[in-house]
Amino acid sequence: MCPPGYHIVRGHNRTKWISTKSLNKFLSLIILIFCQSARAVNGYIPLDKKHITLPDGREILAVRTGDHSHEIVFKYSQKIIWKKNFEQEYDRLWDHAFFVPIKKGRYSYDLDHSGYPKIAVATWDGGNAMDHRTVVIFEVKKDSLVYWGVHPFNLEYGKFVYP
Repeated sequence: MCPPGYHIVRGHNRTKWISTKSLNKFLSLIILIFCQSARAVNGYIPLDKKHITLPDGREILAVRTGDHSHEIVFKYSQKIIWKKNFEQEYDRLWDHAFFVPIKKGRYSYDLDHSGYPKIAVATWDGGNAMDHRTVVIFEVKKDSLVYWGVHPFNLEYGKFVYP
């Protein structure tokens, strides 16, 4: 074993600049900051919007019923008016189903002035091509939801379906 002070060369110590533990903490912090800044433009991907309330008090819910299916439930005063299970309808997998605004700040809107509001349901199957997605649009009748059509929607950067 070398005597104390043997490895000191003209006043310079052979010591580490930073410890491995400190370096790991620093790199973990940098990675965390980059991950937090790599979110969608509007701050989130709206996978959690599973419930909307219409202006007249009726409610529409998206309820997971299996790994690849969701049930859309239409309620009024805690009574179920209509419900339907979706698994592969409208050429899509219903792994995740959630509501997106159909107009800026509005989850229901009468697009064609028919007297019935429309709602937009987005689905996501876990794939990574989020910019070429579509939403399913339903017309909200008095006692049911009726398929109205599909419209392109960028799931990651889209803020609402129609300008």
